Amino acid sequence: MLSLNKVLITGHAGKDIEVSPHNGGLCANLSVATTNSYQKNGEWVKETDWHNIVAFGKTVEWAQKIKKGDTVYVEGRLKTFFWIDQQGVDRKGTQIIAEKLYALCTKKNDAANSVPNSIPSELVHEDVPF
Repeated sequence: MLSLNKVLITGHAGKDIEVSPHNGGLCANLSVATTNSYQKNGEWVKETDWHNIVAFGKTVEWAQKIKKGDTVYVEGRLKTFFWIDQQGVDRKGTQIIAEKLYALCTKKNDAANSVPNSIPSELVHEDVPF
């Protein structure tokens, strides 16, 4: 039986990326917010979800300069983990293990001053018909 575990998101970094050593390489942690809009009783409602991103190795090297507010692209897989907290309660969490993590647009002081970064070549498709 085939299975697929693939996640693609673009959103805004909730804080500067945190990079630390891990097993002789690098590990990075980042929170990314995505916002969806929908209508409820004739009113538009915005709903924000926060995603915990973890990256390792070469992926971290591409993403080390991500700052709070930057627009980021994340491609990876979901990982669910379990633990027991200090009160002995079973807990469950989900992370996105990033295989690709890029800053698409760097936020300066405000959105009007945002600076687009060069888009990695693997994200550019020359055969798009428009």
